[in-house]
Amino acid sequence: MKEKIKENYNILIPLINSLLFDQSTKRELINDKHALSDEFIKAFELVAANDDDQLHYLKEKVNTFLAGLNQSEREHIYVMLTENEEFMDGILIVYYIENKEHHSKSKLDIQVNFLKELHNFTTSGEINRYVLNYFLLYFKALFEFEFSNPLQVTKQEYFKILELFTQRRTLLTKEN
Repeated sequence: MKEKIKENYNILIPLINSLLFDQSTKRELINDKHALSDEFIKAFELVAANDDDQLHYLKEKVNTFLAGLNQSEREHIYVMLTENEEFMDGILIVYYIENKEHHSKSKLDIQVNFLKELHNFTTSGEINRYVLNYFLLYFKALFEFEFSNPLQVTKQEYFKILELFTQRRTLLTKEN
C-alpha cells in the first residue's frame, strides 16, 4: 500500500522541478548544488514579505502542470485526493457551505456531487478550484523551506524536498 501511495505522489516531481528550476525534467545537481529559478526566488522573497503575489507564481505553475496531465496521470491525482482523509473532510465542509442551496442537505449527496466534480477532472481534465486549491495549500510550504543559500539548492536539500513533497501531507506536516 505504501508503495502505491509513493507511486501516486511521484507524479509531482515534474511540478517540484518546475517550481524550483522552471523546468520539469529531473535535475542533475552539479557540485552538489544548483541555482534556483529567478521566478522561484522572487516568489520566495514575496512570502518572506507576507505578500500574497507569490500565490500567482504557484497558481500558474500548478495550472500548467495539471493542464498537461494525461488521463492516467489525472487518475493518480484523483487517488491522491480521495485517499487523503484530512483533505476530503476539510474540502467537503467547504463544498457543502458553498453549494448547500444547489443540493439537498444530505451529506451523502454533497459527497457524491463533489466526487463527480473530481471525476470530471480525471476524465476531461477540467481543473476545478478544489483541485487547484489542494495543490496551492500542498505546495505553499515549499516557500517556507529553509535553504542554506537563498539562491540555490544543495543536493541534500533537493532530496529532502522530494521526500517531503512526494508523500501524503496535511496542513500539520512539518516541512524541515
